Amino acid sequence: MLEEISKSIIVALEKRVNFIKKLELEGTDSLRLFHGINEGYPGIAIDKYGDQIIIQTFRRAIETEEIEEIKRIIKSFFKIDLFFSYRHREKGKSHLLYLDKENVNREFNCSEMGLSYEVLDFKQGLDPLLFLDLRSGRRYLSKICKGKTVLNLFSYTCSAGVLAAANGAKFTINVDFSKTWLEYGKLNAKKNNISSDKIRFIEEDFFPVIRQFSGLEVKGRGARKKYTKLNKQKFDIIFMDPPTFAKSNFGAVDIINDYQSLFKPAILSLEDNGEIICTNHTSSVEMDTWIDTLKRCAIKAGKPIKDIDIIEPDEDFPSPDNKHPLKILSVKF
Repeated sequence: MLEEISKSIIVALEKRVNFIKKLELEGTDSLRLFHGINEGYPGIAIDKYGDQIIIQTFRRAIETEEIEEIKRIIKSFFKIDLFFSYRHREKGKSHLLYLDKENVNREFNCSEMGLSYEVLDFKQGLDPLLFLDLRSGRRYLSKICKGKTVLNLFSYTCSAGVLAAANGAKFTINVDFSKTWLEYGKLNAKKNNISSDKIRFIEEDFFPVIRQFSGLEVKGRGARKKYTKLNKQKFDIIFMDPPTFAKSNFGAVDIINDYQSLFKPAILSLEDNGEIICTNHTSSVEMDTWIDTLKRCAIKAGKPIKDIDIIEPDEDFPSPDNKHPLKILSVKF
C-alpha cells in the first residue's frame, strides 16, 4: 500500500515539472500536486499553497508512516522548507488529524497570478480559502475585466473579485451570505492594496441580490423578511460559482435540476454585449446537457446567447476522459 501511494505521487510530481515552471512565471505558487482519483490512487488529494502542503483523504484515513513518506517525497522534490497538515473528510465533515507544530500560530498566504491570498486559519479549523481548480476561470477573467464592471456571485473569499479589481476592472461587487468568507475577502483586498472605491462586499443571500439587480420581484418566504435593499443595476461581467445545493427563505440553489433560476436573473443583470463566467461542478450533469439548458433559458429570457467557450481546468486537475467534474463556461450575449 505504501509503495503504491509513493509511486503514484512521484509520477504525478514528475509530470508537473514544466507546469510548475509556467505557474512560477505568472506569479503562482499554489497547485494540486496529486489528484488521486485520476492519478492512480483515488481518495487522496495533495495541494500546495505557498509553503503549506495540505494532504486530504476522502475514503480512508491514512497512517502516520504514509504521511511521513508523502512528506519525504514532496520535500525532496521541492527542496525548500514546507509545512504540512493532513485532513480526513468523512460524511461531509473535515477532521484535522495531523499538523506540524510550527503551523499553529503562523499566518498562511499563497500567491496566484501575482496576488496574495489568505489561505488557512487553523485556529478556526477552516478549509483552504482558495479553490485551486477554478484558477483557469480566474485567469480568463483577469484577461477580459479591464475597464469593466464585475459582479462576483457566491464569492466565497472573493478571489475573483480581488483579481478583477487588481487587473483594472472599473469596480467589483462581491456577494456571499457568509460574513466569515467576506471578512477574508476584505482581508485579501487589503493585502493587494485594492482601494475601497474599486471593490464592494454584500453579505446577503444570492436571490434577493440578483433579483433586485435584474429588476425582478423578490419572491418566496424571504420577501416578507429583512434583506439588503438594492437598486436595479447592470454589469459587464458576472462571475458565478454556485454550490451544488443550498436552501434559504428566498429559494433553493440547485445546479443539477434548476440552474435556470440562477442563470435567468443573471442574464437580466447584464449590460448589452455582457458576459457570464459560470460553473457547474457536479459530475452528474453532462457538459452538453448543461449548455443546452443555458441556451434555452437565455432564449426564454429574451437574450439569446451569441457564443459559448469552454474554459478547461489547468493540467494539475487531469481527467483521462476530458470530462472534468468542474465545468467552466464563458457565455457571451
